[in-house]
Amino acid sequence: YAVFEQCMPQANWRGLVPEAVMAKFAASKGGQFPAPQYSEGLSMVLSADTPAAAAAAAAAGSSGSAAVKGCGVVLLGDSAHCFPPDLGQGVNSALEDVCVLEQQLAAADDDLAAALPAFEQQRLPDSAALAKLVQIGFPLQYNQYPFLRTLWNIRFLAQVLAHKILPFMISPPLFLMIQDPNQPYSKILAAAAVVNKLK
Repeated sequence: YAVFEQCMPQANWRGLVPEAVMAKFAASKGGQFPAPQYSEGLSMVLSADTPAAAAAAAAAGSSGSAAVKGCGVVLLGDSAHCFPPDLGQGVNSALEDVCVLEQQLAAADDDLAAALPAFEQQRLPDSAALAKLVQIGFPLQYNQYPFLRTLWNIRFLAQVLAHKILPFMISPPLFLMIQDPNQPYSKILAAAAVVNKLK
């Protein structure tokens, strides 16, 4: 309890967490994050004659709001792509999903049969790219291998310097590129692949 009580004194840890549970937690060896993954299907348009479509139409009609045309299911955020927090892109990519869906709905005049496939076509390459980027962007941030971390840091600094000298030929390190909100993940992955071929 001591670490929790010192780090987060506002919580009554002894009252919230039974002693047996805390002992089990303290004895555990920890775990690891699952491998990054993404869904290869992000949406499904449902037929108008399904019970789900009828229920959605009834709910839209009773709410008095402008109804979206059609019925469907769409995966956004962690349901579409999940990965460890290594690059800090979980919320960012989820918000991008929402923005792209909103844009596609507006472009299709709220017709799900048109908007959902367009959303999937636009977001699927970035979902796949992000799952790969997380694995190579900052792989040793937890200091699990200090020597390899040192080598990674040297390579990072060398790439920053090379980019400053030859910006037309060498892209910045992936960790810096991914912080640019105007760059799609798929383009960042392509740029990282070019740099990796040069080394």
